[in-house]
Amino acid sequence: MSCAVMVVRLWLALAALALASADGHLDFLPGYFGINTRLSVAGMRDKLRAVGVEQAANAEALPSLGVEFVERSNDISRVRVSWQHVALTPAQRQAAFVGLWCAGSADHEMIDFIPVAADDTASTSRVVPFFQIRCKQQLRLLAPSSVGGFGVLAQSAAIDLDPTESLVYHMRLAYGDDPARSMWVSWTTTLEHADKPPTVFVSTSADGPYDQKFVGTSHTYHAKDMCNAPANITSPLHYSFPGWMHDVLVTGLNPSTRYYIRYGHDTELGYGESSFVTASAPSADATVRFVQFGDMALSLGAGAMATVEHILQLSKEIDFVLHSGDLGYAMGSGFQWDAWMAYIQPASSILPYMVALGNHESNWRNDVACPQNPSGEPNQFNPTWGDYNDDSGGEGGVPTFARFKAPAGSPGSRNIVWYSFDVGSVHVIHWSSEHDFTPGSVQHQWLLADLAAVNRSRTPWVVAAMHRPMRNACNDSDMFVGDGMTEALEPAFLDLNGGVDLVLAGHYHLYQRTCLLRNNTCVKNNVGAGRGVAHITVGTAGATVHNESIAVPEWVASYRPLLWGYGLVTAHNASALQWQFIANSDSALEDELWLFK
Repeated sequence: MSCAVMVVRLWLALAALALASADGHLDFLPGYFGINTRLSVAGMRDKLRAVGVEQAANAEALPSLGVEFVERSNDISRVRVSWQHVALTPAQRQAAFVGLWCAGSADHEMIDFIPVAADDTASTSRVVPFFQIRCKQQLRLLAPSSVGGFGVLAQSAAIDLDPTESLVYHMRLAYGDDPARSMWVSWTTTLEHADKPPTVFVSTSADGPYDQKFVGTSHTYHAKDMCNAPANITSPLHYSFPGWMHDVLVTGLNPSTRYYIRYGHDTELGYGESSFVTASAPSADATVRFVQFGDMALSLGAGAMATVEHILQLSKEIDFVLHSGDLGYAMGSGFQWDAWMAYIQPASSILPYMVALGNHESNWRNDVACPQNPSGEPNQFNPTWGDYNDDSGGEGGVPTFARFKAPAGSPGSRNIVWYSFDVGSVHVIHWSSEHDFTPGSVQHQWLLADLAAVNRSRTPWVVAAMHRPMRNACNDSDMFVGDGMTEALEPAFLDLNGGVDLVLAGHYHLYQRTCLLRNNTCVKNNVGAGRGVAHITVGTAGATVHNESIAVPEWVASYRPLLWGYGLVTAHNASALQWQFIANSDSALEDELWLFK
């Protein structure tokens, strides 16, 4: 996104991430692989290609990078990487790094890297995370050589995280067509296991019996399915085989009930285990709580990983997660998808993780038709007032569709592009700002029909969420997109069948809430004739936060730049709904809004 007069990159300096452990080693916080910005990784690759890498005369004589598993799991394994007797000059220490490759890959095909902090010892180690990326992985220690370029000073043996190719990973949940009675259970494996269909066994007790059995389907995607480069280029840097995705719909459940599941392919390969709680049935006085945000990416400190940690802390108090676009910012990188899916797995495996498409998942080149993209729209939405560019790196939504599910209970809904669902007293509309929403479009017709069909006696609260905000205080090209959404949808969101109670978005990497807004004017009432609605931007889940140097309009009631955090919606009953924005860093309540009926 644009509009940032000053962009503050808050991914932390490596020295600040180093912690002294009890054994005297310097350990990096788990999570640095996958945290580098795409530009910094691409820049290092280009540097290696430009200056060259000096190969050892005898590679077998190179010092070994030791690899010791500190923690091993299906999704993220923590590995202590150590090297002995490697003497680095002070100048080399400043530029040396440990790089990650698929074993056998060329030096310029490095996937990610960790700079080496300037140590005074020749023996050092780092604890780093490893993800399932379906190749044998190798680490190499590189430093500037005496003849120019870089030299390989040490390397590890090939590291195989899934030697039997049988692990299940990246487990995620999503509501089925009736959230009170159905749930999608999805996961990924390296092999298809075509002779062993994906299966979920269900019980109401952790001790069993797991006597309900449900069988699903498997699928994957290929480079040719993408819309344009770089996503359709096969290499360790761009498209890499994503594994097989498996989806099983569990049905016939009871509302507000915890179920225990075992998911996988057969007893020989083993099963994953988890549990979930079904949604409460539509009811005007049912209490509902959920977390909402957009724009996560991968970041340490108070960023994306802190957002996941807050979700886990709230997991027994909330019903679901609403992630309104811009998920892991893969933009054509298979490795980034694997890293992000692994990091959210602790949350997505226990709570329905409901996503929308953002510009960094969906948008491809405007001059390229992409009829194979799964949204049902063969061409990129590109109105004259739009700001729709190739922000997905050519993905066109393909990897997102492959990984996530959504309810189809609303007639005319279109998978994760636009859909709605009821949980207790709340009707949620998750729609797409990246696809045509103008009057006469398929999505516009669906939005109006869905809102008109809401039974306000059963679900008195309606929350609409999408990626780009309808209202924002940034004077840039995205402002015109917001104006287009406002012209197309604000009349309905204000007055059709009682209108929408909250409009939630992301896209701008900051927090902003409007007053109760009607036709650019603040009003006092959220119900009845002349009512207004609050528009809230929560693009603060972990992507680089922004400080917008702007004159804040009078209709902006709350504004928080340079802050990571999340939104928390609590529909207490038919009469009271509470909105809170909570900072990741200290759990401080930064903003609050109460709506009453």
